[in-house]
Amino acid sequence: MSAQCSFFIDYKLIDGSVVPCGAKAVGLTEFRDPICLQCSISLSLPIFSYIPVAPLTVGKLTFEQFSESNKKRCTSKKPNGFGESLDPSGKYNAEHWALAVGEECGEVIGAVLGMTGRKERKKHLTKEDVFKEIGDVGACLDLLAQSLGSTLGECIRTKFNIVSDRIGSDIKL
Repeated sequence: MSAQCSFFIDYKLIDGSVVPCGAKAVGLTEFRDPICLQCSISLSLPIFSYIPVAPLTVGKLTFEQFSESNKKRCTSKKPNGFGESLDPSGKYNAEHWALAVGEECGEVIGAVLGMTGRKERKKHLTKEDVFKEIGDVGACLDLLAQSLGSTLGECIRTKFNIVSDRIGSDIKL
């Protein structure tokens, strides 16, 4: 079974998994809705009971694609987004996003402590829960960078290359 969105991104359901076809990827949300990761259009397909509720299966996701979709979801009006502006003089300024990063980092720590059994009331958490929280940190870091006029990808590239220069490494981004 396959379908296409307006970007002509094709996908197939194989053994209950979403398999990206072509240049882009499509995945399953927690609500079992196949969506295009490029344009966020929900693709209508019959949902079968054997399709697992799974994290998105991503092909070659670039920082640029991530930042564009992250900004679109942040600034789009509800229910398609959060309806939050990235205007540095607005309510959701750099201070807001820096605090959000700190909050999400705390959730990563809680998930790790739960996964390792060091926090009794969170011992049900798994490695997949840690991955999800890491994703939240990345999204908030990107929105912080965008609120200041950059992107997470550019921040990582710049700092990675500075450290490579400092230690004399020729490994650069």
